[in-house]
Amino acid sequence: MMQSKIRLDAPVGVFDLRVYPEAGDPAVPLAAEMREPIAIARVVIAGEVAHISAALGAMSDAKAWANFDAAMRDMGVTSAHWERHKHGKILMKRRRIKTHG
Repeated sequence: MMQSKIRLDAPVGVFDLRVYPEAGDPAVPLAAEMREPIAIARVVIAGEVAHISAALGAMSDAKAWANFDAAMRDMGVTSAHWERHKHGKILMKRRRIKTHG
């Protein structure tokens, strides 16, 4: 086998985030999920930071943010970073993950 200075491994800590307008059971297999998401994004966790990218839609619901904080907190994440594209500008956003629910 040829030697290489790089390697590409299957991702660990990479998640697809789906936000729904109403609460549901996250244990339901995705193929059986009947709710339509209002937002979708990719979340990559590196250490204590979650990087959110490729977001479609918006997560403006306070309960959804509380659920997000709880999930990130369970994974040891202390902050989330993403870019927000608005009116032709790119805004760097950061969210500190709340330490309690």
